[in-house]
Amino acid sequence: MKILFIGDIFGNTGKRVLAERLPAIIEERSIDVCIANAENIAGGRGITHNLLKKLHKFGVQVITGGNHSLACPDSYDDFPGNVGKGVTLFSLPDGRTLGVINLLGRTFFQEQFDCPFRTGMAAINEMAAATRSIIVDFHAEATSEKKAFAQYVDGKVSAVLGTHTHVQTADESVSENG
Repeated sequence: MKILFIGDIFGNTGKRVLAERLPAIIEERSIDVCIANAENIAGGRGITHNLLKKLHKFGVQVITGGNHSLACPDSYDDFPGNVGKGVTLFSLPDGRTLGVINLLGRTFFQEQFDCPFRTGMAAINEMAAATRSIIVDFHAEATSEKKAFAQYVDGKVSAVLGTHTHVQTADESVSENG
């Protein structure tokens, strides 16, 4: 399964780049699933229903968020029943299923969120009955929190990908248990 994960699409520049390049990238690379974190797509803070439609038009199939996702005044009206869901099973045309989990870290955030370790493991255990392919978007400020979570779920998910990175990092790794 070829997965393209795009972290933190930001404002007009991010939208323009996606509109211009994403369809070709998906075709050229034979991408099966495109996942994107879009918490900052609305002018750098939040997301709207109209922007969700545009992302799907560009080729994004699964959208994750973060602490800024609901910053736009119309967010709560646009997404009734979806606030805080954070999990989805995405079915591919060939019958394969991909689980996607979106978690929010706690370190350095002003907002109060539930424990991502506890809620994440519960979601992983539930999804494991439906698929072995699980991607986690761990949206957090601290790289250490993301790495700690990756070690915590080592061998239980396909990948833990960190978003909300304010300083670019190149700390990718393959964990001991894959």
